[in-house]
Amino acid sequence: IEEVALPASFANVVSLHRRVMAVEAAQYHQRRFRRHPEDYDPCFSALLWEGIECSAPEYARAKEHQARLTEEMHEVLESIDALICPAATGPAPSSETTGDPAFNVPWSFTGLPAVSFPVELADGLPVAVQLVGGPFEERAVFAAALWCEEALAPNLGEPSELHRKG
Repeated sequence: IEEVALPASFANVVSLHRRVMAVEAAQYHQRRFRRHPEDYDPCFSALLWEGIECSAPEYARAKEHQARLTEEMHEVLESIDALICPAATGPAPSSETTGDPAFNVPWSFTGLPAVSFPVELADGLPVAVQLVGGPFEERAVFAAALWCEEALAPNLGEPSELHRKG
């Protein structure tokens, strides 16, 4: 196990991922959204408006950043089996939300495989880590996750009432 420095371009990943996601969602939904905006949840509507209002140069810069960061992350992952990092900003959220995506966004943005698993409980809710692997290394990421689960042997007990209802 060793510490690995992430590229400097990693810093802007959350906002740039949102820009790309907004533009691409707007491109897909634009026709229906303009005719039937009432069919869309307010949060999703806001995302679609962001995409509609984004300029072509802004989108192009975000896509260039995505390509650069993807290449840089491939280089980082060439010499290691997997990155281990937090899966979320804290314990699992309530069932009303999927939580803050900040620690998942980089891997969606760069197309890298990731798997998360719980390692402890905090107030009855799981706290998880995630492993991230190189491109098309899903099998290696799952093997590393299995090794980690066996090595850590987390004793998580019974699921909380909140998650058992789902």
